[in-house]
Amino acid sequence: MGPDASLRLIALCLAAHTDFSTGQGWVETDRITRECGLVPDVLLSLLDRLAASLASWGVALDSGDLRWELLSKACNASVPPTNLTPT
Repeated sequence: MGPDASLRLIALCLAAHTDFSTGQGWVETDRITRECGLVPDVLLSLLDRLAASLASWGVALDSGDLRWELLSKACNASVPPTNLTPT
């Protein structure tokens, strides 16, 4: 998998573990490395590349959990309404 594909996959995994009401998320570092098929060093390197899309990110020293916060504009992006009326 190329670096661009890895970046997209990490972004997708972060989104899946983000609480969009707060813009914050966390996941065990070993879990997201497995989900993305990466080793921890590569994951951290790619997260550095995603830093422009994140207000902050880091790994908690006590638990090893990866924690991040989205930029405020990303949290407040409007989502178009979905029509749930059966057809």
